[in-house]
Amino acid sequence: MNLACRKIVKDYYCPVCKIHKETVSHALWSCGGAMDVWAENASPVQKWVSNEREMQELWADWCEKLSINDLELMFKQVQQQSHKNQDAGIRRRRSCRWKAPAKDQVKVNWDATLNIKEGRMGIGVVIRDENGDVMVSLCSQKRNVQDPLVAELQALRQAMKLCANLNITEVIFEGDALKVVRAVNNPESSWEWYGQVVKDIKEVLRNRTSWKVIHAYRESNCVAHFLAKFSFTVNEDRIWMEEGPEGMQFYVLKDKNVVTEVE
Repeated sequence: MNLACRKIVKDYYCPVCKIHKETVSHALWSCGGAMDVWAENASPVQKWVSNEREMQELWADWCEKLSINDLELMFKQVQQQSHKNQDAGIRRRRSCRWKAPAKDQVKVNWDATLNIKEGRMGIGVVIRDENGDVMVSLCSQKRNVQDPLVAELQALRQAMKLCANLNITEVIFEGDALKVVRAVNNPESSWEWYGQVVKDIKEVLRNRTSWKVIHAYRESNCVAHFLAKFSFTVNEDRIWMEEGPEGMQFYVLKDKNVVTEVE
């Protein structure tokens, strides 16, 4: 609810019940999902029927009974654990590298960049074989796009269109937009406003069972990211066969070195 008030997210409804606004009290207490947790056998308030206000009063009363030292200790422990998790996540991300596809497969990395002020987006697509060699690279622009998620969906659709035109059958599509990957792999229909694009992509995947869409961190999607940014420097769609624009080869060789080391 607070994020929606600050225009950070558009939807302020609870993602669990999808009925009520996701306030703090609703998420912790009155949502059906939260109530199921409080109703567990080990819960001290298992059969306590009360409203959100009573729950807030209970919380305030509990906090008053804790000493300041206890609260400070709890806060420090939470902070320390948070820093540990963050550091572990950073190390894990830094160790991520591009992985070559299996034999007789190709890997297609895609990415999108967005210039909200000008209302245009850039698309980068690179197709590589099991040795990490570039088969095709593409830069493209689209206008009247304001949403990052839609930009990523458009980039994935462009990558699929390219592979269809080249009649490539065994494909792994890899991008760093986790929400897009989850949306197109979700068997349920998407009722979001961008749902039609998701539906189109799902239909393509349904007809091409050897095409897969997977997620990768940005650190292993550098070539596509470079191409997406480079697309703002060209005025029309550009396609390169077995090469790409100046500067791309640096990232390609970096990925190939990792592939060689693994082998």
